[in-house]
Amino acid sequence: MNRNTMQYYLKIVRKGYKNISAPLGLATFLLLALAGLFAFVLLVYEPVNEWHTTTFTLYRYEYRYSRGGGVLDLYTTDGRCYVLNQNEETIRYQLKAGQQYNAVYSDDFFHDSIKGLSDSEGEYLNADEMRKSHTTERLWFSILLVVCILILLISNSVYAISCIRAEEKKRRKRINNRK
Repeated sequence: MNRNTMQYYLKIVRKGYKNISAPLGLATFLLLALAGLFAFVLLVYEPVNEWHTTTFTLYRYEYRYSRGGGVLDLYTTDGRCYVLNQNEETIRYQLKAGQQYNAVYSDDFFHDSIKGLSDSEGEYLNADEMRKSHTTERLWFSILLVVCILILLISNSVYAISCIRAEEKKRRKRINNRK
């Protein structure tokens, strides 16, 4: 295939996308949006192997409601703030200001999320269970991202080929009508 033929085919495909049917255009848009969402989630949340451990003394905590339910904001004596959104209903009554806690946290895009929490008396949130859960979630988001991209590539390739074939059929028909 030479350069002129490639340019001709690209012109046909561009013309085809200008006249794309509403269902196919909507499906393409939705798949792009889903792929973008899955990629965003994978980029925003820190992978398990990059989680951090720390020790802090609790200054105070605040319980607030967000879209997903209740959230605990933990403020430390050194000015840091962590977000706890797992088992917050039971953990909030066990926390004590001035006590020292060991934490495993994820430095996510929006805030530092507690993934494991313990003190000298016991464990409030198991970091190993959270690692397992988070790894499974990342795996599913990765699979869904790849599936969306594959469906997009396949459907758009089939559409581009059908546009080229339809245009070639029209061109042959015009040539045969001239003869």
